[in-house]
Amino acid sequence: MEDAHCPCLQKLIIRHCKELKQVPIGIDNLNHLNELFLCDMPEKFVAQLRKKVGELRHLLHRISYIRSYQGQSMEDLS
Repeated sequence: MEDAHCPCLQKLIIRHCKELKQVPIGIDNLNHLNELFLCDMPEKFVAQLRKKVGELRHLLHRISYIRSYQGQSMEDLS
């Protein structure tokens, strides 16, 4: 995801990617992305976001609104 491909993307929803270990390459280049919704994602992936530090969090530092949904429960990861 390079900025030239999605220059105005403001919201991204990633759902049911049970094998996902990292965020999509280039997500840190999406300068207008301010909402990320993760639905039914692997616990290990979500746990990395809970840490608030590390490479994964660094890639998402511009995103002000991050939510994880597992079934009926929602967790704020912002």
